[in-house]
Amino acid sequence: MRKGIEGLAALAQEVAGSSGRSRLLFRPSRCALFPEVPFADERNRYLHHCATLGARPEVLRVKRNELLWIARHLGPEAAAGVGMAELLPIAQARQNLQGAATAARRVIDIGRPWLKFLGW
Repeated sequence: MRKGIEGLAALAQEVAGSSGRSRLLFRPSRCALFPEVPFADERNRYLHHCATLGARPEVLRVKRNELLWIARHLGPEAAAGVGMAELLPIAQARQNLQGAATAARRVIDIGRPWLKFLGW
């Protein structure tokens, strides 16, 4: 199994080749732009997992953005376990910032499967 940015780049090329589209909405190199954001490896592994299951580039882009938001707001002790009690304030902060009713739901809908994937 391919891991990290190299694996995502190879997968992105496969997606571009199979669709015949030259422009990708999900660019693995963009994940590398945020190495300072916590849990970079975990985020990349999950995005790779979603892509191998057939997630479209547009969906991967939304997931990437929400995972960046979540990772920035998780505490350093998150690897010990994160539940809804920790995820709900993050979702509420996202909604307050964007003012969109769907913002909090997106954080929950994307964050919970990611955390489950990680075993947290």
